[in-house]
Amino acid sequence: WEKEFGIQSHRSNGGQRFYDDRDARRFFRIKELLYDQGFTIAGAKKQIAMEKSAHHTIIASQKTELEPAELNKTTINATAQSLEEQIVLLQKKLMKLRELL
Repeated sequence: WEKEFGIQSHRSNGGQRFYDDRDARRFFRIKELLYDQGFTIAGAKKQIAMEKSAHHTIIASQKTELEPAELNKTTINATAQSLEEQIVLLQKKLMKLRELL
């Protein structure tokens, strides 16, 4: 992955690789994209590039406020279900991080 993703390690005189926290986070992200989300190496490179370019840009993917006419049971249930799904995904990611630590 060092060559594929341009990650340069520092090496000891004996050739042992050393990585900083930033590199470790990049490796964890690469692993997640390749093994958990099924990306190819080329796809993972593109995804990482997109994330890097969007790092300083905040993009709102959903409304933060609902109009009073939109506050109905169906909308509330759909929003709650979406939030529950996101919580489950986050819990799974946390469990994987715990395993790695």
